[in-house]
Amino acid sequence: ARDDLGIAQAQAFSAGLLPDPQISVSSDFPGAAGLERAFNYGLSMDVMAIISRSANQRSADATVRKTDLGLLWQEWQIVAQAKQLYTKTRYEGAVLPLLKQALDLDQTRYTRLEHARQAGNTTDDVVSVALTTYSDARKQYDDMVRARAQTHHDFNLLLGIAPDVELKLVGSSRTKPLGARRSSRIGSVA
Repeated sequence: ARDDLGIAQAQAFSAGLLPDPQISVSSDFPGAAGLERAFNYGLSMDVMAIISRSANQRSADATVRKTDLGLLWQEWQIVAQAKQLYTKTRYEGAVLPLLKQALDLDQTRYTRLEHARQAGNTTDDVVSVALTTYSDARKQYDDMVRARAQTHHDFNLLLGIAPDVELKLVGSSRTKPLGARRSSRIGSVA
């Protein structure tokens, strides 16, 4: 995209150049006796290029502006996506230990209730509910592990780094709202 901007800027520069004048010189060598040698000199310039120069210049400048705004839009989208992936990564990193803790507690509860059932101290219904709760906790934990791996992969892909690189993210995962001053500046760009 940056190459397209450079190309558009070069085309805008080219559109602003005046056409090159052309000088022509020719000589005539008559073969008959008594005739003198003749010379022709000429100066020419592409008048249509001069007339259409300002329109071409405006068109090329508009193309540069369009390409520049397209590049800014792409950069804005990448920043927004990086921000979203950062927040998601921080969230998943904070929630995963909690889900692991819930999984361990539900597993312990199920194991104890299963032992109690085998000893005749509880019913099958109670053990069945504990097993369902444990299975749900296992599914939530496994889903979060997969989601975290996918987010990690997407974030590294966006940043252009190898998938096995583990980034240590710092800072707050809370997003700050745009102030009135910033949003007015954004509105003036459009």
